[in-house]
Amino acid sequence: MNLIPVDVKIHPTVLFSIVDAYERRNEKMTRVVGTLLGTNIQGNIEVTDSFVVPHRDGDEVALDVEFSKNSMNAFKKLNPSVSIVGWFSTGNDIPNTSCLIHEYYARETISPIHLTVDTNLKNNKPDVKAYYSTELGIPDRKQGTIFVPIPIDITSYDSEKLTIDLLQHGKFGNKRIVKPGMDFVNLKIALDNIYLMLNSVTEYVDKVLAGKIAMDSNIGRHLVKIIDSIPLLDPQTFDTLMTNQMNDLLMVQYLSNLVQVQLTLNEKLSLI
Repeated sequence: MNLIPVDVKIHPTVLFSIVDAYERRNEKMTRVVGTLLGTNIQGNIEVTDSFVVPHRDGDEVALDVEFSKNSMNAFKKLNPSVSIVGWFSTGNDIPNTSCLIHEYYARETISPIHLTVDTNLKNNKPDVKAYYSTELGIPDRKQGTIFVPIPIDITSYDSEKLTIDLLQHGKFGNKRIVKPGMDFVNLKIALDNIYLMLNSVTEYVDKVLAGKIAMDSNIGRHLVKIIDSIPLLDPQTFDTLMTNQMNDLLMVQYLSNLVQVQLTLNEKLSLI
């Protein structure tokens, strides 16, 4: 197993949780710290969740270890596959007290990462950085600890991407209010996006074949990879799968409408 983290992938829900915790903090607190949860496969870390851990900063730092363990046990019951991969703190620097907190997480997991989120928007954006620690000094005589930056990437599930795209629409409205569309509306938007992307790819391939633009081997490899990932299905099987998916979607929409009608009916009856 690679003990040194190679890269870090973070889901946007983690960043939202950290920012929300910072906004809800006690006014006397200068920063918020907490645990990062996810997976670590040979140094490739994916952070999928997090939770805040109460602490006290100052000349001496104190972390509520008991709260951290209880919260971790609760998360394990919900998702047994996640584990501690590191910890986070708000701010754009790493104070000396961070070394003490990092030592605690080094006892909880192998090669924990430290994530910093600049909630003060020092550079007019929430800078997100990840580090791993390494000892500094001569052999057998440790003199200190340094934090080494790690490449970081924001990744998301389809459901997260859909939510983020919805939130993006809110910044263009005067009231900053957005409403999620119906399932069929979201399906139509997804199909329209796929149609536009297919047209763009077809146009690129036609221009390359006609000699109008130079061929890019990287794009070609990506296209081959995408094509190879598409399962080979005969038209009848594909039609059956689409029909089943559509029937499931109609059933979910019918049940949601039925629940909404029942709630409205109960509300009306309670007023009688």
